Amino acid sequence: MKKSILMSIILPLAVVTISGCVKYNGRNKDGSPKDPTTTTTTTEPPAPTTEDPTTTTPVPPPPEGSVNLFLVLGPNGLYGDQKGEDGDSKYLENTKLIQLKYGEALPDENIIKSEVPESKFLYWVDRETTEITTVAPVAEEAVLVAVFEGGGDSPIDPGNLPSEGFGFLFSDNKTYALATKFGEPDAQGREQYKVSDMNFVEGSSFRLFDFANRAGWTIPLDPWSLGGSDTDIKWTEYLAKSDTYYTVKKSFKAKDIYIKLKYEDDQLYMGLAA
Repeated sequence: MKKSILMSIILPLAVVTISGCVKYNGRNKDGSPKDPTTTTTTTEPPAPTTEDPTTTTPVPPPPEGSVNLFLVLGPNGLYGDQKGEDGDSKYLENTKLIQLKYGEALPDENIIKSEVPESKFLYWVDRETTEITTVAPVAEEAVLVAVFEGGGDSPIDPGNLPSEGFGFLFSDNKTYALATKFGEPDAQGREQYKVSDMNFVEGSSFRLFDFANRAGWTIPLDPWSLGGSDTDIKWTEYLAKSDTYYTVKKSFKAKDIYIKLKYEDDQLYMGLAA
């Protein structure tokens, strides 16, 4: 009897409990269904911009037109396999006159050659701006000077040159200037050799030369050369320097030239004539 009463109490409670589990399983307590998936908040990527940050402002093309170019080839330069002309109205030697459009590429080493074996064309220097240029400038006309480097040189005739001393030898290996020993060494202990009143013609090339040993080279120029100073270098307006030659960019006359020689401290001073 007691067992029957106990069961009659437990069974209704169990039914209520199970019903509650079924009733709310998968639903909210208010009976609305639960979302079976997890909601994730996403951030939309920014809309792409039409402007590329790496894009630079395009350089406008040069204006339409053409320029007459006087190409100064120097004493040994060739345009293709031909020498230039002399004696035009600008008093230029071995010069080729061509016409190019503004901005057009200048003749390169495939066209500009040299009579000196293994000599190589390097670049053009604009005589007006004294700057290296690779394209035809925007102008009515321009004078460009060819700069060469290296080369085995044509044979040197020993009978044509002094047998001792220092001086300058031009790239034709025939034209030279012999310096004379000057006074005492300078304040830095460099032996000095002097050349006076010498003309240097645009387009020509020369080098320092040891006539006793038949050896040529170039040395640094004193910053005070050709009207310059420590803070205002001027000689680059007149000369282009490589390891083997100086090339005259603009004709000038030097009044006093001092070749100063000391081991690993050579220097060349050229005083510009008034």
